[in-house]
Amino acid sequence: MKANFERYGLLDDQVRFLKGWFRETLPKAPIERLAIVRLDGDMYESTLDGLVNLYPKLSVGGYLIVDDYGAVSGCRQAVLDYRERLGITDEIIPTDWTAVYWRRSNETMSLQPPPDQRAGVQPAEAAGRGRQQALELFEEARSLIGIGNLPEAAASFRQALQADAGLAAAHYYLGYIALEQSDKAQAVAEFRRATQLEPDRSDFFNGLGAALQAAGETIAAEGAFRRALELDHRNVDALRNLAELLENAKRYSEALDLHTLLLALDPTNEATLTKMGELSRLSATM
Repeated sequence: MKANFERYGLLDDQVRFLKGWFRETLPKAPIERLAIVRLDGDMYESTLDGLVNLYPKLSVGGYLIVDDYGAVSGCRQAVLDYRERLGITDEIIPTDWTAVYWRRSNETMSLQPPPDQRAGVQPAEAAGRGRQQALELFEEARSLIGIGNLPEAAASFRQALQADAGLAAAHYYLGYIALEQSDKAQAVAEFRRATQLEPDRSDFFNGLGAALQAAGETIAAEGAFRRALELDHRNVDALRNLAELLENAKRYSEALDLHTLLLALDPTNEATLTKMGELSRLSATM
């Protein structure tokens, strides 16, 4: 990283390198205001960490750039979730097949709800407090996943659901943890609940498909992957998972079609090109 800065004459005493996880370094980063924020976090959690900690410091008129918006469904969903929660309506503009940007046009509210101004809490306020508690527990659980402590992460996600039973993402992560622990039936149940709570989430259906495939329910898994792609035809993870399922079922020509779509999304991906060659040869023998 430093060598790249030096190569272009950008390494001076104003440059700071922060080593560590986004969730650990960004909240205490020595930054007051920003003119440009460029995020390359790939996944949902890391992208959201960047947005939550850096976007409030982006000046009005500044630019927010997201590298993996078009390539990684989790990254895109994090951006969409954050924009929805803050009411951001600035136009998202693509720069190529995957990266996008927008220019911040005004100040937005904080993600943190304001403190109660009265001693008495009305029902709506109580619900809001429950939601906030759930989100705090949710973030704690994600941090535990980051350090590999899956049992405690699962416990925190369940506590979050006790505070807010509608927190679909908590079920999604519990499904992920169950898969990691080889509890296939529990994984299917958690992912399915996530899709029931938020039926428009492509990544949730992709997770359900992965759990169903692990459980040997290939027909149902194929249906889940296809639903994920109906919701987001650029969901690379769902494309790859469905292609693998079809290849395992010796449906080589169908798998080849999906890899053709993957290549269109990433024309320089050598692994995809290699796999297409293999599938072409297998298709010719059928």
